[in-house]
Amino acid sequence: MEESGRSQQILFGLDGGGTRNRVKNVIAQRTFFHTDWPRILRRNRALVVLAVAVAAVCLPRIPPFPDFIPRQKLEEALVDFRFRLRGNVPASPDCAIVGINASTLDPSNYRPSDVASSEALQLMQHSFPWNRKVYALLLDRLMAGGARTVVLDFVFLNAADGDGDFAAALKKYGDRVVIGSAFVEENPDTTRRTQIYETPLPSLVAASKENITGCSTVEADILDGVVRRTWYWTSELSEYGHPDSSHDISSMAGLAVMKYNPKANLPDGTHLINYQGPGTTYNYYPIEEIFMDRLFLHNAEYDYGKIFKDKIVFVGPVAEMFHDEHSTPYGPMPGVEIHAQIAGSLLRGTPLSETPDWMGLALSIPLALAGVWASLKMTHALALSGFVAGGIVLFMAAAQWMFVKEGMVIPMVAPLAAFCGPTIFGVVFNFLLEQLERARIRSVLDRYVSRSVAELVLSEREQFERMLLGQKKRVTALFSDIRGFTTMTEKVDAGDLVEQLNEYFYGMVEEVLRADGSLQQFIGDAIMAIWGNTHTVDPAEGARQAIRTSLKMTVALDELNVEWRKNPRRLQLQTGIGISHGEVIVGSLGHPQRMEFTTIGDGINTAARLESATKQFGCRILAGGSVEELTREEFHYREVGLVKLVGKARAIRIFTPLGAKGSPCPAWLEAHGAALELYRNRDFRAAEAGFEAVLAGMGGKDKLCEMYLAECRACLANPPGAEWDGAWTLTEK
Repeated sequence: MEESGRSQQILFGLDGGGTRNRVKNVIAQRTFFHTDWPRILRRNRALVVLAVAVAAVCLPRIPPFPDFIPRQKLEEALVDFRFRLRGNVPASPDCAIVGINASTLDPSNYRPSDVASSEALQLMQHSFPWNRKVYALLLDRLMAGGARTVVLDFVFLNAADGDGDFAAALKKYGDRVVIGSAFVEENPDTTRRTQIYETPLPSLVAASKENITGCSTVEADILDGVVRRTWYWTSELSEYGHPDSSHDISSMAGLAVMKYNPKANLPDGTHLINYQGPGTTYNYYPIEEIFMDRLFLHNAEYDYGKIFKDKIVFVGPVAEMFHDEHSTPYGPMPGVEIHAQIAGSLLRGTPLSETPDWMGLALSIPLALAGVWASLKMTHALALSGFVAGGIVLFMAAAQWMFVKEGMVIPMVAPLAAFCGPTIFGVVFNFLLEQLERARIRSVLDRYVSRSVAELVLSEREQFERMLLGQKKRVTALFSDIRGFTTMTEKVDAGDLVEQLNEYFYGMVEEVLRADGSLQQFIGDAIMAIWGNTHTVDPAEGARQAIRTSLKMTVALDELNVEWRKNPRRLQLQTGIGISHGEVIVGSLGHPQRMEFTTIGDGINTAARLESATKQFGCRILAGGSVEELTREEFHYREVGLVKLVGKARAIRIFTPLGAKGSPCPAWLEAHGAALELYRNRDFRAAEAGFEAVLAGMGGKDKLCEMYLAECRACLANPPGAEWDGAWTLTEK
């Protein structure tokens, strides 16, 4: 085991040094993905999904989740949604509303002839509240029209003018009249808020032997202020939180229905209101028109006073100034219409019933099991997402059908949570497994193919498959090779050499990857990198990245050499880099048992030849003329000259990059260009002088200048023929 560990250190160069430590860190980061975490998670997937399903079923029933305010708000919002989705249903024909609206309170709207013929309208000329004889006259009018029950949505707390007439009317019609009482908060603006039950003036109540008092309070949900529920029987003690079964208080709508139909059986407890629609679902008949003979007795709209025959007539304020408007699932609604809609639902026999608590659990279990099944059987995220969406729609459709057809309100939040818990977790879990598997495959691929090729394989498979068949592309190719590597292998220990090579490759390849280059392959000690083979790159940008990378590679190698001087087991390395731009063929080549995604063509061969030529011209980097043309605005170049590469019939211009344009330009560069031009024009004497000046400016040592000086002197001694073009002919690859 110890020997195996040592071998691994040698292979990846982990024995010490900054670069070696960086390599070690990269390997350590990839170790997680090389473990088979996707397989381990997939093997235990059923247990994980089942645990999520159990949690989704049980958590909504474990404190404090049942009282979790957002959950309660969502449940109530889904009830409101069912009302709006159902839409309006016809108002009950057994209920009507007489309203006090804004026009009622403006006496200027009354015709003088109507006022003159009506005592009630004369009394209504005064500001509200009116003389209570108005209500006595209203009862006479409505009862004469055939109303079976009249509900006055007012709480007559204190003595007022006309109480005698009103009391007489209540005594006369006591078995058919309901007046209001209310629960009222004391000190509503303080922290010590209390509630009291206020009843009408005792003399009014005592006037009738019948129970005429019905509570007009509509209670809004404390979470959002929407009126959704009502009760029909209660007591003061019950409302104050004390156990009591006397039920001495009836609701206004409940008492009205009992007077309308004594056989009606109203349940105990709190119940959802089955609203028939938004405000004005019931028409509001202005109270003043009831006292106008030309309308009430002679207009077809009122059916000659019989429009209220055999109905419960609710009388109350509908104008905004009364502030008796409440939020409902359909929006704002006057309190008098809420009572009318409650009574209408009871008379039509369409009350809503809420399912018991166990029903939520009974629905949650099969839905959770369906979610578990889908998560285990559907591994494709899109299919599972479609199943989730379809399941939600089907469940909501079933809940809506139960609401509309059966008047049953089933819970939705807990069952949907039980269904969505395992299914949505399945989507996330599949995505997590896919990402882990992708990362594992990517980490493996990165060791054998270029990072850009790995990304292409994983992300754009169709494009990669097309490229495997072969495509022509314009790319920039970079070749880097260690000089004298064969000789080195004979002088040093194999383990030390492999260790050093891994440090070298890591430093060089990192520069390629940072520049978004594609590491094509290692050819022995050589590195081949491409810009534009796996994805389209602007030619100029690819060439810029290649030149910039080559300059950084030389700097990185110099830094490595400085570090290696401290280690006697390390050699000093020198490299040559060739860069070319041109059209190539990208595709898959090889034998069925060993295929390779590679790039071939003249552009690749030229880069390889240029790398070899660096030894002959004494340059670390050589670039073809097409590369220089694309990047001359970005970098300083020294022209090497015309060169006929091995296997090429025509000479090409080659250059060596000196640095980015942002750095100072060498003082001798312009003189070098001038001397080179003189050389090509056969002015060898002047060219010789020019190259000598350049050599002196460079410190007296430069292989390229020395080559040109030797060539100038040879041409002076033996002038070339007419076919001479000044090109160098290379004989080595």
